[in-house]
Amino acid sequence: EVIFVWSLNSGKRQILADGKDVHFSESGQNGWTTDQVFQHQFHLRVPNFSSPLRCHLITQPANRDVPSVHPFDLRLNGISFFAFSKIFQLGTPQMISR
Repeated sequence: EVIFVWSLNSGKRQILADGKDVHFSESGQNGWTTDQVFQHQFHLRVPNFSSPLRCHLITQPANRDVPSVHPFDLRLNGISFFAFSKIFQLGTPQMISR
């Protein structure tokens, strides 16, 4: 289990992996206006998974004219959260590995 905490108001950023603190920082900047990107890389203790997990969290204003632009995105190893397979697609031909 990986938990991301990012206060867009105060700039506090924290990552917990399996209940253990992996990262903590504080930018002191507002995440909606100045501090819009948060990146961190760390290792998970998972069998047969030795490469680091690269996390890239992004905030941006919502754009009603472009519905595919979300006010946030989480990219894990370069794959957008919105490109992940949905839970109902797991184990079916609809499941896509990117």
